[in-house]
Amino acid sequence: MEQPLSAQVHVHHDAEAAALAAAKRFIEVGQRAIERQGHFCAALAGGTTPIRMYEILAEALRCGERRPSTCEDPRG
Repeated sequence: MEQPLSAQVHVHHDAEAAALAAAKRFIEVGQRAIERQGHFCAALAGGTTPIRMYEILAEALRCGERRPSTCEDPRG
């Protein structure tokens, strides 16, 4: 039986760091779900708060990446 999700609080230095961490976590959770269940479904929030995270995710998809970064990011 799967254990229930637990809530955690993460503090970041700025909004960019928070968006990058959230995108990374989103991808990790999605990959884990695909490995376990063969698919991943998510309900995304609207409004302006999550926009930067969505931009990072879109860039990762555009570049064919499985982790968030920009195409020009030397950390790759």
